[in-house]
Amino acid sequence: MVMLAHCNRLLPWQFSKYIYVYTGFTGVELFFVLSGFLIGSILFRSFYNETIPVGTQLKNFWISRWLRTLPLYYLLLLFNFLFYNYALKLPAGNWRYLFFLQSIHWPTTNFLHPGFFGESWSLAVEEWFYLLFPLLIFQIAKFSRGNEGLKRVLFCTIVFIIIELILKFWVAYTTNFYWGNVMYKPTILRLDSCAYGIILACIVHFNPQFKISKVGMWIIIPLLILMVLLCLYQIYLPDLINYRIVKVIVFPANSLFCVLAINYFRNISIRNEVFKKTIVILSLCSYSLYLIHLPIETTLNGLVLHAGLPKNLALFLYFILPVAAAFLMFRFFELPVLNYRNSILKKPLN
Repeated sequence: MVMLAHCNRLLPWQFSKYIYVYTGFTGVELFFVLSGFLIGSILFRSFYNETIPVGTQLKNFWISRWLRTLPLYYLLLLFNFLFYNYALKLPAGNWRYLFFLQSIHWPTTNFLHPGFFGESWSLAVEEWFYLLFPLLIFQIAKFSRGNEGLKRVLFCTIVFIIIELILKFWVAYTTNFYWGNVMYKPTILRLDSCAYGIILACIVHFNPQFKISKVGMWIIIPLLILMVLLCLYQIYLPDLINYRIVKVIVFPANSLFCVLAINYFRNISIRNEVFKKTIVILSLCSYSLYLIHLPIETTLNGLVLHAGLPKNLALFLYFILPVAAAFLMFRFFELPVLNYRNSILKKPLN
């Protein structure tokens, strides 16, 4: 979905504006909620494992996550720095990218998010989530384990989402800057998206067979989709950005939609072995694909504008080259790092 959103410059405007608005926003939100769900599911096992000290479990979690995400991030950060400075002759990022501080808070001026490593704002949300939420969860685990500890995690997570929602309203009503920079990308305002995944992980842990009835799904999901589409239409397409409540409501509506979607698809079993293997390969390469697709799109768009490359060919290459590059990056860079990680932690690849 994110790749589809980022090919908007290679499509006719009458199509690209809708694709960019709708697929990009929901795709990133799905990425956040799914991360929260997966990480929460991993962390909650600690509440029932009293043989390993809490501090050791926390250390092992951070080693596992950071060896999964940081090496490739810094490799692509270097690549983008060289690409923008020497190939495009454009100013590149600064020291904030080293510590995921490039979009930590909303801006005080109406600046545009830099094109340099544009997708990195979402990785900053992920990394701060990996740092802060385990601290909360393992702090609770020190005093309360089992179901009681999980209930406390659930309560704290709900409180955090409410605080984030209040903060969003405050920002929406006290700033007049571009919604994408003020509300959509600041790290401090997007951590709650991952928190929705934590809530789903709690619910599933208490009730592994949890699912909403078909009647409820047919009512709730269309309403949430309609709300998200209407909110995004108001924000992006006409000049109606002064509807400030719209700029806030779109976030919980989209997050709830993603929660329901993840819970629905997690109960579906894939029987076709070829399709299943394809999904597994794409999921393993998805992180590389996310990091490499935008520089390739920038290059192809430059060739269209300045070298006469046909748009149809550029669009075709856009869906081929990033996948090939992602597979090679996973095979020759990510996989050795993951094998090293697994040798340290003595755990299977995930």
